[in-house]
Amino acid sequence: MKSVGIAEFFSKNKQFLGFTSPKRALLTAIKEAVDNSLDSAEDADILPCISVTVTPLHDDIVEVIVQDNGPGIKEEHIPDVFGKMLFGSRFFAGISKRGQQGLGISAAVMYAYLSSGEPIEVTSRHVSEQTGVKLLLTPHIPTNSATIIQREDCARESGITVRLRLIGQLTEGPWSPRAYLEQVAIVNPHAELSYNVAGAEPLVFKRMINVMPTKPTHVNPHPHGLEFGALISMLHSSTSTVLKFLKTELSGVNTRAVSICKATGISSRAKTGALSGDEIHKLHTALQNADLAAPPMSCISPIGSEGICLGLSRLTDTECSIADTRSPSVYSGTPFTVETGLAYTGSDIAGVLFRYANRVPLLYQPGSCVMTEAAKEINWKAYGLSQTNGLPNGLFLLAHVTSPRVPFQSESKDSVANFSTILHELKLSFQACGRQLKTVLDKEKREQDEVSKKKYIKQFVPHVSAALGEILTLDEKHVTATENSLYDLLGLKNE
Repeated sequence: MKSVGIAEFFSKNKQFLGFTSPKRALLTAIKEAVDNSLDSAEDADILPCISVTVTPLHDDIVEVIVQDNGPGIKEEHIPDVFGKMLFGSRFFAGISKRGQQGLGISAAVMYAYLSSGEPIEVTSRHVSEQTGVKLLLTPHIPTNSATIIQREDCARESGITVRLRLIGQLTEGPWSPRAYLEQVAIVNPHAELSYNVAGAEPLVFKRMINVMPTKPTHVNPHPHGLEFGALISMLHSSTSTVLKFLKTELSGVNTRAVSICKATGISSRAKTGALSGDEIHKLHTALQNADLAAPPMSCISPIGSEGICLGLSRLTDTECSIADTRSPSVYSGTPFTVETGLAYTGSDIAGVLFRYANRVPLLYQPGSCVMTEAAKEINWKAYGLSQTNGLPNGLFLLAHVTSPRVPFQSESKDSVANFSTILHELKLSFQACGRQLKTVLDKEKREQDEVSKKKYIKQFVPHVSAALGEILTLDEKHVTATENSLYDLLGLKNE
């Protein structure tokens, strides 16, 4: 018996990472590269400018080039970033970012090499370096590493350019690279994106705002929902006293730390590693039942209602946009926030739901996603809308979950798991948007009814003024003046 390396495992189970077909493989490779470019630019406080170029070649081989204006990567890190799985800066960061597992771009590189047999070209210049470097890499799957087969210096602005050749299928429609970039543009109004396909006009999504998203900061786990085993691991890894552990290694506990120690009978000076199983169980129960402060918002970077409405304005034929951002909550000790948005079309088209996790569009597996379930469980008829197959007609819906640890259903990050807390928060947020929309629709209906009534009354104004002229024996001049006064009273024009 022997252990299996991470790269070797995923090379034989590519479907776990989203490489299930040529069409989806192309989309997944673009997605992973674009996500990395957006994250790196935001980390460096640079407004992202990203170009995606797709060129079909021969024998189903497609060339993908993704270029950004970010801070670049230092040469010594390039082989690990692009050739080593589970290598990254996000997993232990405790902040909400697109990349979390360190699998994405290295998985795309692995698939590209396995499907085409050609090396991957990476060109980079880090902001701290004077010149750029171009590397040709091939992944070495048995050792989960990358081999540099060619290197040369080059001149370029800071940033990264990745060139991949892989077996892929370029299509149009809801699961195409174009659709993905359109959805990226909705929730990233600060980014400029361009999509280029050989023989077609470039598609450019202009930057709508010049304000960077709020940069998240690390926070410690919140006790509510923290699993018992996870608490044991944290206590055994700590070398501090129980009181210090509660105050500094958990969030939301600080002012309650002393009272929790007293309630459990555990000495505040006891070392965390010396606690018995029974004492840890008491501590876990006390933490779950304690009235603690809400998790800090600083680890989360929500889009915000204004940003969501601005992004939804990119959609055509919409009359109004509404959005809602919930206060942070907790699942399994991890803070999260949900956001929802509605774009009302005024038509009876079937509803469309755009799903996002940490600003990344989720295009596949909508049926197994908690966001879809939340949207379908709402009684949209109560807000004046018709409903087909669970979704409201005439609406574009948007749902966004942001968290340092988004609970994806699988490594391919296609859908969010159905945690009851997340489902509850999404439903509350959708309902808040529904109430706002109903207020808007009711106001429009009242205004339409008022206009309709005035138009109905308008047809009687000439007859009323003429009758008054006969009763009061008015001349034609005064009859006309009376008629105009009646029109003014109704707020109508005498046409």
